[in-house]
Amino acid sequence: MELEDFEPEPPIIGELRRVITDAFDEVKSESRLDLDYEVAETVRFEQGQVSWFDRLPLNHTQIQVRLSHQALSTVTGNLIHKSGEFLIVAGEKFEYLVNNKYLVGISGLDARATFSRQPNTISWLENVWFHDLCDRQVFGSWYLVGGEVVSGECLRSGFDAIDIRQREDCMTIPKRALVAAQIPLFG
Repeated sequence: MELEDFEPEPPIIGELRRVITDAFDEVKSESRLDLDYEVAETVRFEQGQVSWFDRLPLNHTQIQVRLSHQALSTVTGNLIHKSGEFLIVAGEKFEYLVNNKYLVGISGLDARATFSRQPNTISWLENVWFHDLCDRQVFGSWYLVGGEVVSGECLRSGFDAIDIRQREDCMTIPKRALVAAQIPLFG
């Protein structure tokens, strides 16, 4: 076939090719958008499944905790320990035991979950904190449900309650009634 015999493509065929190419590009673009949307929804779903507790930073990172107690509404300091029931936060002058049940807000969480490989996430570890207070007989402030504040020394710690000595009186406080405790760092 010689060049002279070659007939140019009719304009309608060229136009048809352009329309088909545009339609194919649009389908590819919509498929990409669908995939992007599906990935975004999956990420949002997965983020929604992560507990605030799992987003707590690793130990010795600063956090701010807001509590449901008028006398101690905010605690700021470094996270020392986290368990299923309590956080231990060290401020500049005091160490705080915070009952997770009475948190109303927290600042300083990571955007993603952090899983500590250290054994400090075991829930019985706060009992070590209580037992240390009993051994040292440190004077502290105990913030209770209902707004009451009790001051005294921790004498005994059981699995569900602590005994606080106030002058000559001894009061047993169920741990579920404890909003927070404030203990001097060098007491």
